Parts: sequence; C-alpha cells; structure tokens
Amino acid sequence: MTRKTISILLLISLVFNFAVMIVFISHLVEMRNMRMPLPHPPGPRAGLLERHFNDVRPEHRRYMRLKQDFMRTMFEEDFDDQELEKKLDKIIVAQMEMERKLGERLILVRKELSAEEFRRCIRRDRFSPKRDQQNNLRKRMEERK
Repeated sequence: MTRKTISILLLISLVFNFAVMIVFISHLVEMRNMRMPLPHPPGPRAGLLERHFNDVRPEHRRYMRLKQDFMRTMFEEDFDDQELEKKLDKIIVAQMEMERKLGERLILVRKELSAEEFRRCIRRDRFSPKRDQQNNLRKRMEERK
C-alpha cells in the first residue's frame, strides 16, 4: 500500500471512531436527563407496607441473630448437643413470633385496602423483584423536585 492510501484509511478510521464516540456520549447524556414515569404513581397509600412492617424488623433481626449464633456453634470443634437443641428451640420461638407479627400486620394492611389494592400493593411493594429499583427511582425523582 502506498503512503497516500494508508493516510486515507487512517483518516476514515479516525472520523468513524470520532462519530462513534459522539453517539455514545450523546446517548449517555440523554439517558441521564431522561425522566422515566413511575410504574405506579405514589398516592396516599405509598409506603403503606413499609409503615406497618417497621415494628417487625426487631423480631427479624433477633431471629437472624439467633440463627447465626446457631450456625457458629455448629462449626465449633467441641459442641454440646443440648446447647444446640436449646438454641434451635429459641430460633423456632423467634420465628413463630416474627411470623405472628407479620400476619397481624398483613391483616391490618388488608383492613385498609380493597382486595385489588391489596393485591397490587403486595405485588409491587414486597414481592416484586424490581422493588429496590422502583424505590431508588422514586427517591431520585423526589430529589429532582
């Protein structure tokens, strides 16, 4: 190849790369400025489950702490069967207390909502895999206001 051909190819490559970078950067800027609508606009019932389940968290923490303690004891070289049985009993009691409180809170939430509202609320706020993404999006939208 001659020097002139190489120069022309290099210039074409440079222009192409520059165009690709411009498109990529403009896409990033558009995505950053784009406001996505919320899947379910927050209303007076937004965060209803969160408010009701705040007092269940201590029971959940206690349950998890007992479970971790049980597992740590299992990994020890010398362990006592009776001690493990006592810890297991404590775990079961803690889990039952937590489940009872969760059930009571669900009943309270259900009393405040119609069947359809409850179905949407549970699906959206608790059991949806996109819950965290939606919560983060809500926070960002509130920050922009």
